[in-house]
Amino acid sequence: MEISRIKKQWDTYINEFEKCNYMDVEKHTSMALKVGLLLQEIEKLNNSLYKINFLKHSFVGNRTELHREISRIIKD
Repeated sequence: MEISRIKKQWDTYINEFEKCNYMDVEKHTSMALKVGLLLQEIEKLNNSLYKINFLKHSFVGNRTELHREISRIIKD
């Protein structure tokens, strides 16, 4: 998911919405549906960050193994 593209679309949507006396239902629905996708992405990133922080504080082994495990978490 390209968050920067969605942010640009959101900024455009907000600017148009503030200047208009009516709501474009199609555009509003499109932006509302993206909220769910963004929340899923944030949850996934937050879970990965939690796992990485846990590893940093509890990992026993050499740094190469730690980096390999962090890479695995990021790819998942």
